[in-house]
Amino acid sequence: MAKVINDQNKIRHYGIGIDSGGTFTDGVIIDLSNGTIIKTVKVRTTHHRLLTGIRNCLQQLAPDKTSIAALSLSTTLATNAVVEGKGADVGVFLIGQKAMGDIPTEHCFYIDGGHDSQGEPLAELDLATAEKYIEEVKDKVSAFAVSGMMSVRNPQHEKELKEFIMGRYGIPVICGHELTSTLGAHERAVTATLNARLIPVIKELIMAVKQTMEEEGIDAPLMLVRGDGSLVVAETALERPIETMLSGPAASIIGARYLTNLQNAVVADMGGTTTDTAVIYDGLPRVNPNGATVGGFLTRVKAVDIHTIGLGGDSHVQFHPKTGLKLGPQRVTPISVAARESETILRELKELAQSVFKSTRYQPVEFLFLSQKGQNHSALPANLKNFLSDGPHSILKIGQHLSTNPDLLALDQWMGLDLLSVVGLTPTDFKVAQGETDVGHREAAQIALEITCRAFSLTETELYRIVMEKVDKMICATLMNEVMGTIPGFRESQSFLVEQIFANHQSKKSYDLSVKLHLPVIAVGAPVQAYYPSAMKALDSELVIPDHSDVANAVGAITGQVVETVELLIRPDAKGYTLYTPWEKISYPDGDLAIIKNDAEKMARTYVREQAEQNGGHNIEVYCDIEDVKTLSVLAAEERYFLECHVCAKALGVAYKVYLD
Repeated sequence: MAKVINDQNKIRHYGIGIDSGGTFTDGVIIDLSNGTIIKTVKVRTTHHRLLTGIRNCLQQLAPDKTSIAALSLSTTLATNAVVEGKGADVGVFLIGQKAMGDIPTEHCFYIDGGHDSQGEPLAELDLATAEKYIEEVKDKVSAFAVSGMMSVRNPQHEKELKEFIMGRYGIPVICGHELTSTLGAHERAVTATLNARLIPVIKELIMAVKQTMEEEGIDAPLMLVRGDGSLVVAETALERPIETMLSGPAASIIGARYLTNLQNAVVADMGGTTTDTAVIYDGLPRVNPNGATVGGFLTRVKAVDIHTIGLGGDSHVQFHPKTGLKLGPQRVTPISVAARESETILRELKELAQSVFKSTRYQPVEFLFLSQKGQNHSALPANLKNFLSDGPHSILKIGQHLSTNPDLLALDQWMGLDLLSVVGLTPTDFKVAQGETDVGHREAAQIALEITCRAFSLTETELYRIVMEKVDKMICATLMNEVMGTIPGFRESQSFLVEQIFANHQSKKSYDLSVKLHLPVIAVGAPVQAYYPSAMKALDSELVIPDHSDVANAVGAITGQVVETVELLIRPDAKGYTLYTPWEKISYPDGDLAIIKNDAEKMARTYVREQAEQNGGHNIEVYCDIEDVKTLSVLAAEERYFLECHVCAKALGVAYKVYLD
């Protein structure tokens, strides 16, 4: 039987996975000797202090903390920091290239240097100008990012400037070639810049988690999930935090595969705020070849090819006289959930049911409360702040307290500044009202629906059908897009196809349209049992909702692998051949191609193995693929000429030590 041990040969059976998500922080403890899930935990995420949810998970999960072999964390922290423009001030040096778009910093400098596509210098590296710029900003920045033209063919100038900055000033430096070996000068610069900005953000979280582990008596490696679903030790994540962007959705995909053992499927992860969809082929998630786009910036970060829509159990349900139903993308606290925590909500709902409240700006059942995200509630009018200090109140009550029509107040502005948060009608409330889930106060949900029906002249049956059909259509559309999105013309006809699929029950139609997915759909996330069975009937496709689907992201966090890849390139030149690696350019004058390929394979295998070991991998297996690229001769159609050779190596390992007895 496989068992897990530490360096002192003390048997350690358990692994903990934690996902700090937008709505919930999920945790799971797994017996690593047999893969059995021992316990799961789900607690509300505290956005202003992520560590609180993580600590709550740890305290509830670990029965014998001395038996923990590994703890792995996936988090939205890096993604949210980029989207919200947070992070440290950094300086950026562009070597031999001008900025071709926005660079996420105010301190961006150009200096001469860089290389051409053959890895030959374009100009001498201008260290004198670099020093002048460093002197200007050295007291304003916490790190530097360095990105040189064609550094993927020769990183020498990036390495020289890094050595100069760290040797002379002791300021941390991250280079573009250290993060990616793919082409795209601007994207490499953006990637390096964002990475430098994120270092203090991720450091604060990692240090806090490690301190909590120590307080809880957990002596085990801390791993983090990358955006491609692989794992790295915390020390690597401290240097390369950019790679943890989109780690939460990636962990869900890995968890879905683990829970079902399906190697080919569409994975849909539905949470309180969003729904993420992706495809796995041969057991591996499809990776976006262009890199992840976050906060409007295209990066060269390897990440799972995920499509996200603003649909979740907590999506805001709104009706408008002219445009009809709007579902999401905003997330609000469900009325039924909030009513369990505040008696005021049920009382004021009953008052709303007996009154007539009409507004051109707000829904008939909306409540406001002081946002925990808000850093300066003093910006609110004192009478409003004081009124909301005891908890949420309805828009009607707020207007009555302030003796004014709420439509005339700047409530939307304060919501946008994260000073006020909303309690509103959501799909969750419909399921609670119908008795299909017990996560909220059923009477509060039923009253909220009655008020909404009256406001928009609908029966409760009509209201339920309209909202649930909208949910079904959004689910079907995103699944179809995931599988069929590359078909020419599909995107232009998607809305028509979805509408026709749901119109099949109309007796006057002379035709029916249907779509059947050949890949099974794995649905994970807390709300999926309530929504996906209905949607999948419309697609006539196989649906799999595994046990523990509500914590698939946490399962993926601890069951992922340590994965390292590298690609080396061999090209002929005027003298012989050149081998391009991420760390140097090597010339082989009059070299033998077979010998060069053999050298390249050894280098690639050694590199990925060392990287995997450094990033916490054990029981490592290395695979290598060598592919020649040839072209047809202009003179002889049957003859092909060698263009280049790609040497690709991959190392796979587990994040804990294993032995067999």
